[in-house]
Formats: sequence, structure tokens, C-alpha cells
Amino acid sequence: MLRPQFRYSHSLVAKLLRIEAARAWLEAFGTHPAGAEERSSKVDRIVRESSECPTEETLLQLQAALEGKPPEFRQDGGLIYNAMRSDLIYIPPEPQDVPDLVADLVDWLTASWEQAPAAVLAGVLEECLLLVQPFRKHNAELARLAGDTVLERRGYPFAACLREWLGSHAAEYAEASNSVHSGVFSEQADLSHWLEYYAGAIAEASEMARATVAGQAPAAPAPSLPEPPSTVSSQPVILRDRQIRALKHIQENGAIRSGEYQKLAGIVPDTARRDFDDLMAKGLIEVRGVGRGTYYVLTTSGFEQAERRRVS
Repeated sequence: MLRPQFRYSHSLVAKLLRIEAARAWLEAFGTHPAGAEERSSKVDRIVRESSECPTEETLLQLQAALEGKPPEFRQDGGLIYNAMRSDLIYIPPEPQDVPDLVADLVDWLTASWEQAPAAVLAGVLEECLLLVQPFRKHNAELARLAGDTVLERRGYPFAACLREWLGSHAAEYAEASNSVHSGVFSEQADLSHWLEYYAGAIAEASEMARATVAGQAPAAPAPSLPEPPSTVSSQPVILRDRQIRALKHIQENGAIRSGEYQKLAGIVPDTARRDFDDLMAKGLIEVRGVGRGTYYVLTTSGFEQAERRRVS
């Protein structure tokens, strides 16, 4: 069963915070950057048609747009060679396993949609499609479009800038991606290094988008929003044991909801709310979403505290 493996390293979290700062700036500014590269209206419609989690049908629609005909999963080995076709680089899964692996990937994406950061969701989807190689052709294009779809549907309007940035760093992109899909396919491949690279690329693209918007309206006063801290305080923070468990849960899983924390700590909703308020006041977590979709993520300081306070 395909289940993506990765960890929320300090580097990854710092890049996710950069992305959030740029997204918040653009949201407060009330505009989106104009993309230098335009896609076909059909592809764009699929990418942006809703804010719902992409499904297997979404992937098939994107592939159909690339192929110009109804797609079918590959029926051959799909071996990948280097540019000179002198060396075998990667052996993907057997064709008969492809449908189940794609279904597993979509199941993971659906289960993680409201909890994991958009950059993580997009990066995992993109790289896992490259691992599975579900079709005979256009797998690389499909993977990038699928990543774009996640970002756009989660409200991160950086796809055009990301394509531009990756296009000018093609060798680095290939190296980071090939660090995962080289050798023989594994259902337990570690995506940590890839996600650090991919989140860094999105962070660069998000700041390009921010600069583009600022350049489009130089006379308009841009909202002043705090940037993520560049250094982390070394001062000890007094925390309850259950709050430490919450930080560690977020470090390992990317986010936590109130209901999850209540079960984890054996507490009632009012106590959970007070604990979250205390953690936010100490600058260790930030809130995302609204209403029933509310969840909490680590700040850079929170990540450091989770590293310090390792609990079983």
C-alpha cells in the first residue's frame, strides 16, 4: 500500500512559514499575480474548477487534456533511462499495480486535505505520480499539473511563478526529484529531501508573486505583515506535558485539530481551547482555517520546542 513517508524537518517548516507569509500578504493585498505563462483554457478549467480535493477523475481529466484522448493506465514496464539512453535510471511498479497505487495516493490526499500544508500535499502528489508512472506518456507534465491543482485549489496562487522558477532551475529540480525516483520503486520511499526542495521552490515562487503584485501597483500601500522570524529564541518555555504532546503531534503529522488534541490529552473542549490560546500567545503555534475546518500548525519557535521536548 502506497503511503508517503516524510518528516517535518526544521528546514521544511521554515520554508512553509515563508510561503504562508507571502500568501497572507497577497491575500491582504486583495489581488493575484499575473502569470507569465498561460495554459490551455481546458487545463486551467480543470485546475481551478473548484476548491475540492483532486480525485482520481481529476487526474484522468488532466491526462486526457495532455493526450487529447481518453487516457488508459500503462500496460508495459515504463522503464526510465537517462537522456543518452545508456543507463537505466528507474524501474517503476508493475503495470498491474498501477490502478491500486493511484487509488492509494488519492486516498492519502483526501485524508490529508484539510490537515497538511498545501506545499506538502502538492509535493507528495507530484513526486508520487513520478514514482508510479501511471501512463505511457506525459507523466512529468501530469505530475506538475497535479501539483499546480493542489496549490490553486488550496488558495495559493503561485503556480505560474512556480513553473517559471522551476523552468530556470531545471537541473536542480531533476536532481531533487531523481533522489526519490531512482533505482527500483518502493512504496516506502522517503520524500523528506524532495519536500524540502519543493517547498523552497514554492517559497521562491511565492516571493516572486509578491514582488510581481507590488510592481503592478507601486503607488498602492502594501499591507504590513510580520515575516517569519529568522532566529529562534533559546529561552525556555514553560509548558504542560499535554501541550508538549500536542507540539510533538504537529511536528510528526503537520497539524492538529481540537478534537484530535482532546482525545490525545483526555481533556474537554474548553481546556483544549485554553491550551491552544496559551500556545499561540507563546508564539509556538498558529491557527489555520475557520469553523469546523480549523487546525493548528507549528511556528519556527514551536518546531524548536518540539525538538527540545521529545516525548514518547
